[in-house]
Amino acid sequence: MLRHNQENTDKPRTLRVGSLVIKSIGQLLPYQLQTFHTRDAVYPVGFKSVRMYWSLRQVNKRCQYNCLVEEVDGKPSFTIRICEDEQEELVFRGKSPTDAWVQVLEPILKLRKEAGLVNLFPQFITGEVGMRI
Repeated sequence: MLRHNQENTDKPRTLRVGSLVIKSIGQLLPYQLQTFHTRDAVYPVGFKSVRMYWSLRQVNKRCQYNCLVEEVDGKPSFTIRICEDEQEELVFRGKSPTDAWVQVLEPILKLRKEAGLVNLFPQFITGEVGMRI
């Protein structure tokens, strides 16, 4: 027989998949159901994830990207905060995950191209990978 332990159910949980860590699953209220999804993804308000990815300031360095889904004027808003050692925090926002991530990927692509490194193929990255369920 399994016992239900109230103390264990109140602890925050995280899920890690490769370099992506889901910190909070978020939630959708009934009035948000029509707006906070696409054919392929659902965007719960309060969804938080952390991804380690290439720095847009330093070649061959990785940094932490904190992603958040929020509600702004009744619509989803996607925020990416870049936390990098000894650097000022950068914040990018978009009306879709792709809008937010393209602001990150374009400078990374330029930096890597100038350094003669492998192309990241940003045209194939939708931005939804780190900001959806």
